[in-house]
Amino acid sequence: MGAVVHFGNAANMIMYAVNIYKRVAFLSGNATGMIVYAANIQQVAAVLSGNAAAMIKPAIHHSIPVLFPKWNLDLRFTVQGGNNTTMNVTCIRAGVKDLPSGDLAAKARFVQLCLTGNPYFPAPVPSLATLHAATIALQFALAAAQDRARSLVAIRWERHAELERILVQLSKYVMATAQGDVEKQVTSGFELRRPPLRITTLTAPDILTVRRPKSPDGDLLLHWGAVHGARLYQVETTTDDPTQDPRWTLVHTCSSRRAHVRGLTPCVEYHFRVCAMGTAGTGPYSSVVGEKVW
Repeated sequence: MGAVVHFGNAANMIMYAVNIYKRVAFLSGNATGMIVYAANIQQVAAVLSGNAAAMIKPAIHHSIPVLFPKWNLDLRFTVQGGNNTTMNVTCIRAGVKDLPSGDLAAKARFVQLCLTGNPYFPAPVPSLATLHAATIALQFALAAAQDRARSLVAIRWERHAELERILVQLSKYVMATAQGDVEKQVTSGFELRRPPLRITTLTAPDILTVRRPKSPDGDLLLHWGAVHGARLYQVETTTDDPTQDPRWTLVHTCSSRRAHVRGLTPCVEYHFRVCAMGTAGTGPYSSVVGEKVW
């Protein structure tokens, strides 16, 4: 990676153009497969100061094996949904959870590639030499554990955990050094966190069902569908005609999607409805369902 930098008195604009080309080759026989990404990343930054204009043009041409999914620098930094408010994405994530050892090693190599010579992150902690050594150690341990010997598999997991720890520490270094600048953070090789969703409205529970248990008499069992964002559910009942503005009575509050209503009067038909409650408030009621108690 090379860069020619001329700085004026102030730097106020950075523009990135990213092109990633992917090439996939699969091997037959005993090999399960290999994915090769040919990454061609070009970054352009314009620095304006007074009457002078300066430009940074680092060009990177690398081919690296990458097995981990969903790497894409061309991301939107906000998200908006029908029942959600738009929230900014302000930081990256380590992204190591549940990665297979081969994918973890590939990710580590990509992060090392992106941080090597990166002017935004001049002194990574842990060092890139430490990251490289841990990656090589995991690759050797992974190869040695192919015969599934218990002791070698245990060593493989130790090397896996060590590389995970280093990547997590590096992601924290990147976030602390970038100080919230998303465009700088994504040049590190780590992906952005999944955009958080702030729920503003709740929907009505659906598929409310009522049935009689085998015993005892006077009890009914209710089940309903989940509502995204719900913390609690309220169950109300009435013996009035539900179409004639009935008087509803709260009989149960729970966090689960079922309720066991006890002590009902035999030979009386009860009608039920359920609503969800959460940080967004109280949602609409479900459809009304009736059942006669025996």
